[in-house]
Amino acid sequence: MRKLVWLAAALAVWGAGVADAQQAETPRKGGTIRMTAPYAASFGSLDPHVTPRAQDDIVNKAVHRTLYNWDTANNKLVLELATAVSV
Repeated sequence: MRKLVWLAAALAVWGAGVADAQQAETPRKGGTIRMTAPYAASFGSLDPHVTPRAQDDIVNKAVHRTLYNWDTANNKLVLELATAVSV
């Protein structure tokens, strides 16, 4: 009888954990992004095409994704959002 009670309690805890994990994976709309500006400076624009500032570039890379990224270890372009390249 004790084993049965222990098994029921373990299944209840496991089931609650699975439900929490599924709920955590469900995307939610809205919210707030909290980010500290690099180098103790504010950023000027979230449009990566209009600003030459390094601070804005760091923030933009955190917000926007690109088609390609530069791999500094191998000194070449690598795909990020792009899935293939054809000429």
